[in-house]
This record gives sequence, C-alpha cells and structure tokens, in this order.
Amino acid sequence: MCENVAVTWSQYDTVRDQIENDVRHKIYDELKEVIEYSKLHKLSDQFIAGLECAQSKVIGFKVEEIEQNDQSVLFDI
Repeated sequence: MCENVAVTWSQYDTVRDQIENDVRHKIYDELKEVIEYSKLHKLSDQFIAGLECAQSKVIGFKVEEIEQNDQSVLFDI
C-alpha cells in the first residue's frame, strides 16, 4: 500500500505542474485576444503596453523597462 501512495504523490506533482502550465497558457491566450481587440480599436498605447507586460509576466518572462521615462505610466514590475 505504501508503494501506491508514493506513486500517487509523484503523479500529483506532475499533474499539478501541467494544470498550472495550462492555466498560464489560457490566460496568455485571453490576454492576446484583448491585445488584438485593443489594437484594432486603437486604444491607448499605454493600455496595450500594460496588457503586453501582463502577458509576458503570466508566461514567466521577466519584465523590465528598457529606457527610463519620467512620464511613464506603467508600473515597475
């Protein structure tokens, strides 16, 4: 019986990781649709940049501002 428990826990970690990955990709795809809609309807560049920043963060990329702009409206992430 102990052997079955050990296998179950190892499968749990794998399944949990796969579910987390699937959720991240789902959120990424949803943000992609909002970004495309926003560009199509010519919404604010700052708004679109914020969505793109969030999209990158969801997928696990580190987000950094390349040039410092005193008038930047984006949050430091």
